[in-house]
Amino acid sequence: MTVAVINGANEGHFDLKGKTIGCVAKQLREVFNIPEDAVAIVGGKQVSFDYILSDEESIEFVKENGSKGGLQDYWSEAELLRLFGPESLESMKQNGFKLKPHLVATDDDVIAWQQWLVDRSVEPTKIIPVQVDVAAETITVSSVLYEIDQQLAAVVQCLIDAKGERRSTSEMKLAYPDYILDERLDTTISRRLKTHKSGIGSFIKSDTKGYRLVLPECE
Repeated sequence: MTVAVINGANEGHFDLKGKTIGCVAKQLREVFNIPEDAVAIVGGKQVSFDYILSDEESIEFVKENGSKGGLQDYWSEAELLRLFGPESLESMKQNGFKLKPHLVATDDDVIAWQQWLVDRSVEPTKIIPVQVDVAAETITVSSVLYEIDQQLAAVVQCLIDAKGERRSTSEMKLAYPDYILDERLDTTISRRLKTHKSGIGSFIKSDTKGYRLVLPECE
């Protein structure tokens, strides 16, 4: 009889009956990369580190506050229930959402399915992991937050709104006249946006008709 221990993508089964979770965290901290501020989840509920383990139980360690751009690397089912609620999570599962790799979800999964709950016409697996806040001058690419000026942010937002369709520089200026002001916007996109440190350039494709956002693996 063993106890399952999970932390992110790490999973193992050990003879831990009768041991406290605090003892387990100490023993496996380096091997499983368990954060110092992690909380323990057993049976879908958070428990104290004094909790004594029984055979066939499963412990999941979750970093309480750690995140990249407001999101953590992996989300347990208990965390997803708290985030989305049981009804929305069940609806997501019925439409193809799956936990991975060990009963967890990645941060990009959470972003995509959160967007799907708002707009169900979009295929979650095709949602590009890019978010932008024009007013705050920030862009989040694959869950990492970066600074970006408002004009470039407005261009990205216009491409996001286009949902994969092309947008010319003229259409971008019409969509965001208060932010997109450069006369040679094509030069700005080529020199500054496609080379932005966030890596947004890997999602931007262009031709004579304009620009669009696409998933690199789909090209």
